[in-house]
Amino acid sequence: MGKKKRKKATGSDQQPEKNLPSERKSKDRPIFLSIIGIVILVIAAVIWLSQDSSSQEGQGGPSIYFPEDSYDFGTISQKTQVSHTFIVKNTGGAPLKLIKAKGS
Repeated sequence: MGKKKRKKATGSDQQPEKNLPSERKSKDRPIFLSIIGIVILVIAAVIWLSQDSSSQEGQGGPSIYFPEDSYDFGTISQKTQVSHTFIVKNTGGAPLKLIKAKGS
């Protein structure tokens, strides 16, 4: 009897491999980790910049501070003259100019 020859599988005979879900996940993982890393860096930069600007407060230009910003005289008649001294403090590093200050 004759021998049957087996056909060797060549590259063209093989079916293309399908992307299995586990293979797809492993391919997407570096992209996902890169995105997470970028987000963390952006958040860290925002926090660092906000702390840097708040630590410089009171150094640059003038900054006004009122220890007491209102005062209640109670019930008084219109003819009674009253006064109260408000303390104004410059907590900045430059001169503070008060122009056209008015009471209410």
